[in-house]
Amino acid sequence: MIECDLKGKEPDTSDYSKNQIGDAETCFLKYLDWKSQYDIEPLWLEEPMVSEKHRYGGTPDIPCRLNGIPALLDIKTSDGIYKEYLYQVAGYDRLLREVRDFHPEAWGIIRFGKKSREDFEFKRISSIEPYWNVFECLLNLYYAIQEAK
Repeated sequence: MIECDLKGKEPDTSDYSKNQIGDAETCFLKYLDWKSQYDIEPLWLEEPMVSEKHRYGGTPDIPCRLNGIPALLDIKTSDGIYKEYLYQVAGYDRLLREVRDFHPEAWGIIRFGKKSREDFEFKRISSIEPYWNVFECLLNLYYAIQEAK
C-alpha cells in the first residue's frame, strides 16, 4: 500500500484475506499520518543494486527527497529498531552513492510493529558513517571467512 501510494497507484488487495487487508490498512493509516508531516518525493523504489567495488548487493526501499533534502528511508515490520537495521541502511547508502551517484544527507527507518497494529515508529539517523564502518568490517569479515574455507 505504501509503495502504491508513493507511485500514485491503487493497490490490488484481491489476493489477501480481510484480516490481512485490515492489518495493512491500519499500518497504512499510520504511514499516512507520518507522511502528512513531510514533503516526500520518491526518486525510485525497490531497485536492486550491486556494488562492484565492495562486492555486495541490496535493494534500498525509498531513496527520495524528504523536505527537499536527499534522503534514504527504509521500511521495517518488526517489534523494534535493531542495530542491524542501521548497518543495513548504511550499506544501502553506499550502494546509492556508487551505483546511482545519489548522496543522501538524511536517513530514517519507518517501523510498523508486528504484535500491535497500532505500533509505529520513525527513527532518524543523524550520521550514517559509524554504521557504514561496522557494515564494512562485517563485509570484510564475511569475505575473510570465505577465503579461509
